[in-house]
Amino acid sequence: MTKTPKKVSSPFIRTFLRGEISYGFWGGITTAGGLINTFLVISALTIYQYGVFQLLLSSYALLAVLIGLGGETVRNDLLRLVGEGKESAAKKIFLENAAFRLTAGIILWAFVFFNADLFSFRFGPEFIFHIKIISFLFLHDALLSSLRLALDARKRFQEIASRSSISKFIQLGLMSYFFFFSTLGLKEVLIAFVSAYFIALIFLLPPFIRSYSPWRHLTAVGESFLYRALSSYGKWEIFRPATAKFGNFAQVWFTKLFLGTEAVAIFSVAKTIVGTIAGSFPTKTLSTLVPLEMADKEHLQKIFNQGLKYLLVISLLFCLAGVLFVPPLINLFFSKYAVSLPYFYFLLITLPISAFSVIASIFLVAFRQQKFLFFQKIASTLISIPFYLLLLPVFGLWGLAINSLILSLILNAIVYWQLHYRVKDVRVNWNALARFDKNDLEFVKKMWRMSVTFVFDRVNR
Repeated sequence: MTKTPKKVSSPFIRTFLRGEISYGFWGGITTAGGLINTFLVISALTIYQYGVFQLLLSSYALLAVLIGLGGETVRNDLLRLVGEGKESAAKKIFLENAAFRLTAGIILWAFVFFNADLFSFRFGPEFIFHIKIISFLFLHDALLSSLRLALDARKRFQEIASRSSISKFIQLGLMSYFFFFSTLGLKEVLIAFVSAYFIALIFLLPPFIRSYSPWRHLTAVGESFLYRALSSYGKWEIFRPATAKFGNFAQVWFTKLFLGTEAVAIFSVAKTIVGTIAGSFPTKTLSTLVPLEMADKEHLQKIFNQGLKYLLVISLLFCLAGVLFVPPLINLFFSKYAVSLPYFYFLLITLPISAFSVIASIFLVAFRQQKFLFFQKIASTLISIPFYLLLLPVFGLWGLAINSLILSLILNAIVYWQLHYRVKDVRVNWNALARFDKNDLEFVKKMWRMSVTFVFDRVNR
C-alpha cells in the first residue's frame, strides 16, 4: 500500500494565508500607487534624468548593504528562538541588532552627507544636493530594520505589508503637489521619496510597541548571540548582500560606460517591471514561517514540494498576464519607453526560473547555508562582469538580457545541486512536480475555501 504523504497542517496554511492575503492586498495597493508614481516620474523626467535617478539609487543601495550586514542570519536565529520559546535569548538578539543597525545607519549618513562635496570635481552643485537628500535613507533603513525584527517575531504581516502602500501614497501626494503647484524635477522626486519613507515609519510604531510588549519585563540573557551567530555560519551571510548589490551596481555603471545614461533608463524600465511581477510571488510569509517549522522535517518537505509546484504554476500565469497587459499600458502611458518592451518579453523567461530560486533560498537560509549562498553571489558577480565586458559592446542592451538568462540558469543549477547532494533535508520531487492529481485539487479547494473565509471574516469585523 502506498503511504499517503503528510499534508501541510491547517494552522500553517491559515497563518500562511493570513500573511499572503495581507501582503497581496497591500501589495496590490502598493503596485497601484507605484504605477501612478512611476507615471509621474517618467512623465516629468527626461530619459537622461531617469537614468541619473537609477545611477543614484544603485550607488545608495551598494552602501546601504552595510546596514543590513548579517540581517537574514539574525532574523532566522531570532525566529528559531521564538519558535522554541526562548524569548529572553530572542530579546538579546533584538537589542544587539538594533544597536548595530542604528550605529551603522548614523555613521553612513554622516559620511555621505558631510563628504558629498568631494564629488564637486566631477559633478555640479545640483548633483551634490541630490546625494545629500538620498543620504537620509540610511537613517530610515536603520530604523526600519530595527523595528521590523520585532514585527516578524509576532507575525505582524499586515502592518509590515501596509508600510510600502502607505509610503507609495505619501510619495504620490507629495509628487502630485510638486507636479501641479510647483515643478517636479529630480530634486523634488528624491525629496518626496525620502520624506514618504520616514512618514510611513510612524505607522509602524504602535504595532512595534505591541510586538515588543512580551519582552518588556524579560531580562535579556547575558550571552552575545549576535556576535556568535555572525562569527560562525553567519559570517558568510554578512557579505552576500554586498556582492548582490555590487553586481547591480556594476551592471548599471557598465551600461552607462558602454551605452550611455539613456540606455540605463531603458533597460531599468524592463527590469523593474519584471522585478515587480516577481515581487508579487506569494512567498513573503514563508521566510518567517519556515524557520518556525524546523523541528518537523517531513512537514518541511511537504511545504517545499507544494510551494515549488504551485509557485511554478503561478509564475507561468504571471508571464501570460505580463504579455497581455504590460504592452498596452506602456504604449498608452509611457510611449517613450516602448523601446523597453522587447527586453521585457525576453526577461519574462526568467520568471519560472526565479520561482525555484525563491523557494530554494528560503529553505537554504533556514538550514543555515549562508556559506553556500555567499559563494553563490560571488559566482554571480564573477560570471556577470566578464559577460558585461564581452556582450555589451557587441550586442548592446541585448547583452544584458542574455546575461540575465544565462546567469539564472547557471545559478539555479548550482542551487539544485546544493539541495540535492549536500543539504539533503529537502529534495525536489520531480514526479510530484509534474503531476496534478486529486490531492492537489483538494489542496487548492481547501486553500480557496480558507481564503474566502478569511477575507469575509476580515470584512465583517
